[in-house]
Amino acid sequence: MKKMLIIMILLTGAMFAQNEMAVKTKLTPDKKAPVKLDTESLADSIYVEADKMPEPVGGMEAIMKLVVYPEEAMKKGLEGMVVVSGVIDEKGNVIKTKVEKSIGSGCDEAALKALTSTKWIPGEVKGKKVKVKIALPVMFKLK
Repeated sequence: MKKMLIIMILLTGAMFAQNEMAVKTKLTPDKKAPVKLDTESLADSIYVEADKMPEPVGGMEAIMKLVVYPEEAMKKGLEGMVVVSGVIDEKGNVIKTKVEKSIGSGCDEAALKALTSTKWIPGEVKGKKVKVKIALPVMFKLK
């Protein structure tokens, strides 16, 4: 019991000692040093959310009309969902595409082609057109 009491006292003392040892530093800005903003890196920012998200010209129907079911996938009876992503730039072009979820047999390429062949209305943040990353799920289903 005495040992337990001594250990508790030592631990409590050690905890309080940690608080007293903390060094307090006061930071004062150097008013003479100029602040340089890296505006190029800000311009290259890619948003995942925007006040106004990018929209395909002609709506989603326009993209789906561009999706061609690959012959290889049809022969294999392959069905499933491909998810492709890309960045819509300030001009509505698709850049930096990637297949996020693949089913193969040409379906990935067909989904990417539909995404990149579509013209987009750019996304906006605070009224300014910006680059926005989007994901597009494309379902391949045989009739």
